[in-house]
Amino acid sequence: MSNELVVKYLSGNCSESEKSEMEQWLAISVQNMEKFENLKSVWMHSAKKDAVVFDVEAALSKVNARVDQYELSTKFLPSRKSTFRQYARLAMAVAAVFIAGIVSVHVYNLSNQQDIITVEATTNKSQLVELPDGTKVFLNADAKISYPEAFSKTDRKVSFDGEAYFEVTPDKTKPFIITATNIGVEVLGTTFNLKAISKSNEYQLDLKSGKVLLYSIDPVSKSKLEQIILLPGERGILNPSSYSLQKKNNLDENYLAWHTGILEFENISLSEVVNVLMQNYTVSITLDPSLRDLMLTARFEHQKIEGILETLHIIFDCQIEKNGSVIVIK
Repeated sequence: MSNELVVKYLSGNCSESEKSEMEQWLAISVQNMEKFENLKSVWMHSAKKDAVVFDVEAALSKVNARVDQYELSTKFLPSRKSTFRQYARLAMAVAAVFIAGIVSVHVYNLSNQQDIITVEATTNKSQLVELPDGTKVFLNADAKISYPEAFSKTDRKVSFDGEAYFEVTPDKTKPFIITATNIGVEVLGTTFNLKAISKSNEYQLDLKSGKVLLYSIDPVSKSKLEQIILLPGERGILNPSSYSLQKKNNLDENYLAWHTGILEFENISLSEVVNVLMQNYTVSITLDPSLRDLMLTARFEHQKIEGILETLHIIFDCQIEKNGSVIVIK
């Protein structure tokens, strides 16, 4: 498949037969799809940059003029003019195109010499990161984000792994795009909590305000697979084995507890309370089965696990044993 046809396909200038030929070629193999995505990436990037334009047609015109001039200056010599003319035009044309390739690659490389900044939160500690556009990202422990020193003129792309709360600065002209393992997010200006933890294969987005496009990513071709739009109060979940997406209402009042430090329980069973505590504190809790269905209504603000356990002891008159990070409630 020629690069010229790929460019015509991307720019929408190919005929129906060429379009059919292109689509058949893409369907043949994953390798063809990968090649297409690479060419598409370069093509889109070159369209976004203020590139140095190398006019190949003008270069070829100069080549032809040089050849004609050379022939005139050597017309007194007995030579095979037609053969020389063919090879001279061919050699110089190839040189012109080759130089154009060098110039375009050089300009492309210069335009990409922008530092990528990577920030990783330490274990058991969250961290605030402010991006070049003013977007605030609150990284949960062990989360990592990478972003350029300055965003491009057309979009705001970052790569991410872990859990974080995003407050995206609104900009309708430049979408904010997050790429993670197996999942991608595109927004204009919203607030949401994203869990994209590659180590444990956990992928979940809870939208607080605005609207987001959530999509799964093919691990081989890196192309979009399934996609859904989420509204405030909705949760999107990725099935990492099938790459399918599920949308449902978010009924978890404490999904932001790791960020806000506030835990709220309103008539919640003690078994559910224990699960929430284990999610927000690095502890393992064993609960006596006889206590599982006891109901709790309480609010905890910025409390250590010891303070919460003491409250449970007072309310339910239960015994609590703590040995490091291992807790038994009975």
